[in-house]
Amino acid sequence: MPQIPVWAKSDAIAAVLKHPNGVGFDPANNSASWPDDQFTQRRLADGDVLNGPVRGYVPAGQLTMQQLVKVTPPASTAPTAVKSG
Repeated sequence: MPQIPVWAKSDAIAAVLKHPNGVGFDPANNSASWPDDQFTQRRLADGDVLNGPVRGYVPAGQLTMQQLVKVTPPASTAPTAVKSG
């Protein structure tokens, strides 16, 4: 059976999901080579695995401090008009 490359959509999925043949994901990039079978096609269909790497994905162990700390500006405290009725 042909093998196809797949990527887990998140670290959480990569940590728990394995193909029934025992192949899990490489922790360096959350990728694996799985047989092109019903199990793999089902995981692709439900979105748990992808047929291409996640854009902008960085494994948790390789995040920079800037990526870990996201600074968001404070929300405006100005009152907003509320339409009634």
